Amino acid sequence: MNTVLIAGGSGLLGTALTQELLKLGYQVHHLGRKSKPTSGFKTFAWNPAEGKIDLAAFENVTHVINLAGANVGQGRWTGERKKILLESRTKSTQLLIQSFTQLSIKPVKFIQASATGFYGFGPPSEVFMETRSAGNDFLAQLTAEWENSALSLQSPEFPLLIIRIGVVLSKDGGALKVMAQPVKYFAGCPIGSGKQIVPWIHMDDLIQIMLNGVQNSSFTGTYNAVSPQPVDNRTLTRAIGKALRRPVWPIPVPGFLLRMILGEQASVVLKGCHVSSQKLRETGYVFKFTDVQDAVDSLLSKHYLPDNPI
Repeated sequence: MNTVLIAGGSGLLGTALTQELLKLGYQVHHLGRKSKPTSGFKTFAWNPAEGKIDLAAFENVTHVINLAGANVGQGRWTGERKKILLESRTKSTQLLIQSFTQLSIKPVKFIQASATGFYGFGPPSEVFMETRSAGNDFLAQLTAEWENSALSLQSPEFPLLIIRIGVVLSKDGGALKVMAQPVKYFAGCPIGSGKQIVPWIHMDDLIQIMLNGVQNSSFTGTYNAVSPQPVDNRTLTRAIGKALRRPVWPIPVPGFLLRMILGEQASVVLKGCHVSSQKLRETGYVFKFTDVQDAVDSLLSKHYLPDNPI
């Protein structure tokens, strides 16, 4: 039986991915803060900051998926927080690689999560593809360091897949739930200019792309995981309003106000990037959700009806 080890498996993506892998008959191991057996999988303890890991986690492992990293959306980007965001990514990846060497093992595939934040920000007319170099802002440099920590593995004998993930739309949390909250209570409106591009992807598509990474040995390299039809912030907000049967007001949240509240972190929502999924589609992958209204309807309409709380 193939065994998939997931680092950072307790998060939004890891939880959903684990359930799908179990349905397909894979055995799943998690790396977490504490060891604990569950009905479906085991969690083995590790502490990347201290370089500690339970090597039993690698028993019979054929694939490793690294999703580990502190949430960039939580907490103001102070110097200390930036250090945590960086080291939670680089040290976790380095510890996994060190473990491979120590145990003299070579998994069939190492799948490294990344983010479209790699590219930085740009106008709607500027389209970012995988050949583009990293941007200069903090989030771009953070993501580049995250990827670089895994690139030492890349070789014909050790296949590496890097997935640059866009803004994930999920019914269970994340960006969509945050955006839907004010809309639900009649306070929905665009942010800043509303023209900034949101490189979104439906959770169902992201899960399938990750599963393809596990199941398809030739699926290696670096790919953008975003919908073929990115939209701007105004369009996404209106789609949420339509799904929740709520109005979206034309007066936007002022950018200067968000900068006062969030500081440097405000750039994440005030600026956008137009990211291409052409390379991924050329592998033969067909997106389940390409229209943002269809995507939002599938996630909100059945779960967050107007008379139910978000």
